[in-house]
Amino acid sequence: MRVHAERGADIPRMRIEIGRGQAQAIIEQSSSGSEVVVAGADVVVVAVVVVLVSGGSAASVLSSSAHPAASGTRATNTTVHTRHLIARHGRTVGEGATPPGRLPGMAASDLPATADLCDDHDDEVAILDNVFRSLGGRDQMAGTAVTLKLFEDNSLVREAVAEDGVGKVLVVDAGGSRRRAVVGDQLAATASDNGWSGILVYGAVRDSAILAKTDLAIHALGTNPRKTKKRNLGDRDVDVTFCGATIRPGDWICADLDGVLVADRPLG
Repeated sequence: MRVHAERGADIPRMRIEIGRGQAQAIIEQSSSGSEVVVAGADVVVVAVVVVLVSGGSAASVLSSSAHPAASGTRATNTTVHTRHLIARHGRTVGEGATPPGRLPGMAASDLPATADLCDDHDDEVAILDNVFRSLGGRDQMAGTAVTLKLFEDNSLVREAVAEDGVGKVLVVDAGGSRRRAVVGDQLAATASDNGWSGILVYGAVRDSAILAKTDLAIHALGTNPRKTKKRNLGDRDVDVTFCGATIRPGDWICADLDGVLVADRPLG
């Protein structure tokens, strides 16, 4: 195995050549630690431990090993965290790793962390009860709230996601119903194409395997394979209250794996 490490303009880069095929790792230093992204490998990385040399010119590899991938498997764009550096068949395991099926590399984001926002602006934020599951290809969302209030009818959701959503979060108060899904793969794809930061659903979604590969943050109570009726019922741009907080149109929403918060203005 040959390892070459160098420091680029912004982040250090390391190329690892292992057996047959080649894996390229990019190490990014963040507040939560270093992160290794492995791409284009014909091998499965079993263990790689990497640290950044403070003030140095290269990344140091402490220990590593690898073996050829099993037939038909390919470790592609696998995100590996230095806390638990084990990857098998292109998926990582361990705390903070990309969940199975999740689009690799999509967990990381430049959006502020809810924990940091609470530390810095605790008196300005309201925290929703932590009952949501992250089901989209991204974990983090942040933006101006566009609110919908409906019940087992996603007609308004379809209309909303078709609009420009850059810098916005669609907040869907579906009455907490888990009997029918108000967001599925098609609506999620439309929202992603139109730049929405994410969709917060006080209710259920479906097509979860596809949602996990969609470039969009989706937080919902859970899943149900049954679709909604289409009766064009519901309200838009109204105050919605659920999970211990009230969200008004134009409020600022931020969500990640730690929870969902709402503020009167953009923070972070």
